[in-house]
Amino acid sequence: MKNECKGIVILLFFIFLCSDSYCQSVDAFLLEGNKKIGSNNFTGAISDFNEAIKKDPNNIYAYLNRGLCKRLLEDYRGAIIDYTKAISIDPKLSTAYYSRGNSKLELKDFKGAIVDYNKAIELDPEFELSYLNRAYAKVNFQDFRGALLDYNTAISIDPNNARAYFYRGLCKIKLSQKDSGCLDLSKAGELGFNESYDHIKIHCN
Repeated sequence: MKNECKGIVILLFFIFLCSDSYCQSVDAFLLEGNKKIGSNNFTGAISDFNEAIKKDPNNIYAYLNRGLCKRLLEDYRGAIIDYTKAISIDPKLSTAYYSRGNSKLELKDFKGAIVDYNKAIELDPEFELSYLNRAYAKVNFQDFRGALLDYNTAISIDPNNARAYFYRGLCKIKLSQKDSGCLDLSKAGELGFNESYDHIKIHCN
């Protein structure tokens, strides 16, 4: 009887341990995957996020991070699938729309990218990168005035965004606002965007 009781206690402990490890394993895979992203091992990270998704098919962070890895590996279509799944889990997650827009941008789906950036901005009006990338997509449609408005907004959110000044400067030059555009290029250079100086030599002399 004593040995039988001891066996039951060991069995219960084993069941509890397995259950606890199951719960923790999703977080463990996410953590390990994030570490691998930090060391640029994107393929290894995808394997970890795959395991996390097997254990929790609705884990939004696993899809977002796996989408990031796929995008960094230039699997833009695969990334879009993951971001779309993340959006289906949480339709109000602005970063998922922003990230999906970035992948569409890489595929030159500028119209689709703008739709995603519009939604990202609707959900988070203070995220300046959505304005910057939407402006880039608009430029590809020769919508320089629309792009200029987005660059203005990005700069109003972050007055030290060198990239925003640089592209706004080029946009103004396209719109025959040379003096103002050159000032923006100069400002971008002051903020550390050294590529500006090459364009100043071309456009501002």
